[in-house]
Amino acid sequence: MDLTEKLLCKTHNIVEECRKQASETGELFNIFDITGMKYKEVLVCRVIGELLNPQGSHCQGSRYL
Repeated sequence: MDLTEKLLCKTHNIVEECRKQASETGELFNIFDITGMKYKEVLVCRVIGELLNPQGSHCQGSRYL
């Protein structure tokens, strides 16, 4: 196995480990993508703003801060 093949093999292993970790942790889950809001910055900001507002309609106080 030459140097290029070794590098590609190591890179493949790193990518697979990252994919496994992302799957286990759910870090790629994006509710805004699912709802079609991913590129609607104003709507996303409103949702995040409401979650971070201690007096928000979620009735959770400062929990999300």
